[in-house]
Amino acid sequence: MGTTIDVIDLVKSAVGAGVVAALVNQGLVWLKEWLRDGMALKLRRQHAALALAVALERYALACAHGVEAIRQGLREAADMNNFSRLQADVPDLVLPAPADWQCLPAALVARVLALPLEIRYAQQQADIQWDYDDPLSAAEGAIPRVGRLGWDAWNTAVALRRQQVLPDAAPNIDFTSWDFRDCLRIAATARQ
Repeated sequence: MGTTIDVIDLVKSAVGAGVVAALVNQGLVWLKEWLRDGMALKLRRQHAALALAVALERYALACAHGVEAIRQGLREAADMNNFSRLQADVPDLVLPAPADWQCLPAALVARVLALPLEIRYAQQQADIQWDYDDPLSAAEGAIPRVGRLGWDAWNTAVALRRQQVLPDAAPNIDFTSWDFRDCLRIAATARQ
């Protein structure tokens, strides 16, 4: 009987150790998968944020160029009485495919998604003013609109980069002659 009890105790110990080992092993597998999935989600979030930020930065630069083109047309109209270069164009925004946007903070994505509607509204305002008011007023009114759109796009890109702990945009540009960010900031605060 002594050997039977020892064998049963031995079997119980082996089964208990096997169960504990299986639980520990499965727990380690779950932890490893959880860490891997967390890292993959973080990378998806960062790539989505970076794609959006770059598109917004590109749009901000297009807006700054648009503001300068409008100003140049106004200068030529005033200096040389040449209205041929007068314009009130609002640039279009091209956004990347929204594949992983659901990984990003809803408030920032909502801000990005609101921009195309604001751009369309600004384009319609400029077109209506150009057609029914006068081109000079349309051009003057377009400067703060385009400036605000570009400045908002730039600041949203900065917020996306900071929220996802991405490096700030560091364009390889000589800002001593012209800083498009200052151009946007000044145009955005101009009175209509």
